[in-house]
Amino acid sequence: MAGLGGVWQRIGEREGLREKTLDDFVRWPFVQGWMDTGYDMVQSTIKIRLAGFGDAIDSHQSVLDHLFGLREAGYIPQ
Repeated sequence: MAGLGGVWQRIGEREGLREKTLDDFVRWPFVQGWMDTGYDMVQSTIKIRLAGFGDAIDSHQSVLDHLFGLREAGYIPQ
């Protein structure tokens, strides 16, 4: 994402976003840490379900809900 800060700033100004710079919106050390793990972040849910936690959410719907929430709050463009 290096070098794209100006692009996000122009989008933020045009769309009236709350965070005008990419560095205000993204915490790069977290993103870099996630990408540098060197292994898949897929984990089994068997143990937690055996312990009685059986509720589940639709991951796809959850991502969409969060994206719509970010739009409503003015963090990402409409």
